[in-house]
Amino acid sequence: MNLLSILKKFSIIIVAVLAYFLSRMGVGYLVILAAIGLFMPFLTNSKKGAVFTGILYATIGYLISYPSGLFLINYMPSIEIPISVSQTTVATDLFIGWLIPVLIAIIICGLFSIIGYAISKRLYGKNNSSKSDYHTFEEDIYVEKDEFDEDVDLINLSPIQRMKNKYKENDDDW
Repeated sequence: MNLLSILKKFSIIIVAVLAYFLSRMGVGYLVILAAIGLFMPFLTNSKKGAVFTGILYATIGYLISYPSGLFLINYMPSIEIPISVSQTTVATDLFIGWLIPVLIAIIICGLFSIIGYAISKRLYGKNNSSKSDYHTFEEDIYVEKDEFDEDVDLINLSPIQRMKNKYKENDDDW
């Protein structure tokens, strides 16, 4: 395997980590999500790759920045205030704290990935799709009605040949 194929396989993880470092350097969260949505379709040839990258970026940012919020205990008042908190409340709050940035990432990356995918298709055309997307068709032979033998079954004709014959019967100008 060469380096390019390895980078293509791990592009979602690599771009998410690079996006996190860019956010630490001061680039805005929404700008990074829009850039992920625009540029990931060029790397992965799909819109899903951009959305997964945005979700991974939001999750990495949440997991790394959550413990830093624990340092706020130094700024809390020294008087103890009794608050009753259950484990389900804490789990729900943590889940909602993760879910909101992920939903924002899905929406923004999803919208911009549609634009990025359209641009990549426009720039690269069919070269951007995989080989499994190509279809080959056999050459259709058009048979004039006068040349058509009565002995040949219509079942043996391809669907395109049957449609051509149908149009020929209905419209002589075709």
